[in-house]
Amino acid sequence: MRKPRIVSLLPATTEIVCALRLEKRLVGRSHECDYPGSITNRPICSRARLDDRKPPETIHAEVARSIEQALSIFSIDLETLQRCRPTHILTQDLCSVCAVPMDVVNQALNELNSRQVTVVSVHPGNLEQVMASIHAIGAALEVPFRAEDLVARMQARFNAVYARSHELKTIPKVACLEWTDPLIAAGHWTPELVAMAGGYPLLGTVGKNAPTITMDDLAQADPDVLIIMPCGFSIQRACEEAAKLAKNPAWTNLKAVRTGRVYAVDGNTYFNRPGPRLADSLEIMAEILHPEDFQFGFSKKAWQKL
Repeated sequence: MRKPRIVSLLPATTEIVCALRLEKRLVGRSHECDYPGSITNRPICSRARLDDRKPPETIHAEVARSIEQALSIFSIDLETLQRCRPTHILTQDLCSVCAVPMDVVNQALNELNSRQVTVVSVHPGNLEQVMASIHAIGAALEVPFRAEDLVARMQARFNAVYARSHELKTIPKVACLEWTDPLIAAGHWTPELVAMAGGYPLLGTVGKNAPTITMDDLAQADPDVLIIMPCGFSIQRACEEAAKLAKNPAWTNLKAVRTGRVYAVDGNTYFNRPGPRLADSLEIMAEILHPEDFQFGFSKKAWQKL
């Protein structure tokens, strides 16, 4: 096999490539790929048509408008992509809002008349599919044994947390918010992380898209623990958006608020990325739900109690 030249258009696949010890073969990345820090000198091959500094309600409205008009919120820099001369492009077909979708990649390759490029599109809707994505990327890049080792190491960390949480007597009801205006409950792999960490997940469904909910829905569920993890936002931004939620009159009636069990997490770094750091995300979840039983050292830098 010729040495691969990899362009990754999804932060999670970039992290997978590096975890497979192929960082030197990464020749291009998306505008969102920022981990590990050593890859931030790679050329940026994509752009977003949205400004994530805007308020959540504005971002949501612009995304909805783009979907209604059948327009992608992402574009590919054809000139940069051509200069990268990739043999492999990694992307996803799970969410058109999260990263460059497959049809945009295919259109770019057609415009460049690039027929020799292998496109690997992953669909990590739950933890099993995240592991399958790692195997698929490892197979495409001809390092299947490295993929097996990475999956085994992640699974060992999952199992270690579950083995301890499974013995705990207290199982709090947990709601995770993936967006704050409108309220969107976390779906896909997040309910699995909650359950494995010793919680009972509310509102979201494993393997399903994140559902839009109302404050009444949240009040009716009345979680013991409420975790704010807006997609693509840092922990600082999550804290800011949580403060806005606190202005709603119904907020103070929530059990999680009354008992001081509302948390903000760095969703952009951890929970929103279906890659190797989901093992970190599970450990963070365990620390939040059962701080007396789990201490992994993520407090403050990855999550904060509000």
